[in-house]
Amino acid sequence: CNQITSILCSEDKNWVVTADAGEDSMLVVWNSHSATPVRTYLKPHPGGIKMMDLSADNRYIATLGADVPQTCSLWDWTDMDKDGPQVSMKFGLQDIGAAHWIKFNPMDPHELACNGEHRVLFMKWSEKSETFLYHACSLAKGDQGKEEHYTKTIFLPGTEKAVTGTTNGEILVWEVSKIKTGIGQVGEKRLEKVVQLNIDQSAINILLTVDNQYLVCGNADGTIRFYDFFFKAEAWFEDQQLSSVKSISFSRKRPTVAAGDSNLDQ
Repeated sequence: CNQITSILCSEDKNWVVTADAGEDSMLVVWNSHSATPVRTYLKPHPGGIKMMDLSADNRYIATLGADVPQTCSLWDWTDMDKDGPQVSMKFGLQDIGAAHWIKFNPMDPHELACNGEHRVLFMKWSEKSETFLYHACSLAKGDQGKEEHYTKTIFLPGTEKAVTGTTNGEILVWEVSKIKTGIGQVGEKRLEKVVQLNIDQSAINILLTVDNQYLVCGNADGTIRFYDFFFKAEAWFEDQQLSSVKSISFSRKRPTVAAGDSNLDQ
């Protein structure tokens, strides 16, 4: 049996996607209510899948292969006439090294971010192309600490910004360039600034957004902090005696209180 490397659930809870790594690997979309597979891809990447993401419209799946050189593919699982990926690309070591994270733009399924330890790729695709268009972003060598690695990259909804977490408690803020520069073209994302969120330099393990207005960081020191999109702290949980935060999830429903229960705050 292969090890399952990634599990995703759609926002509407109707679909679950699973991926594994190893020989004879599979990428499977399941009906969550009947627990039956509705789409199966056999051997989606040589060696299986390392990481994947599901677009906000639940139509597309982006996958990072566990192969070397590494491949990145995008699948339209609703297109029953197509057995292979919609778009695919093989990374060169000079592009990103070994990528470990991939994420859709929640406002645009045709844009994704992918990162390795020291570089971020912003990628776009279209139905008329068989590969991604992309540009690579990274800090200048003099600005990046030797021990600093990139953890995750996400897009901030309603903006043209994306942020990348690091192992020394910083976020790198990328924004679309409005002018042509010597290092990029108009419309490409470039580094806007570096913000130190964790004074103790603990790693930012988790980055996600909630309600399209808050950035949530789960950190290696056990803290969880909420920020607005200008990176002003809005809420924090720091005295929970937690170990390193590896995952965060939120309920879409507000908690209810049983009638007559005086032990819970209303």
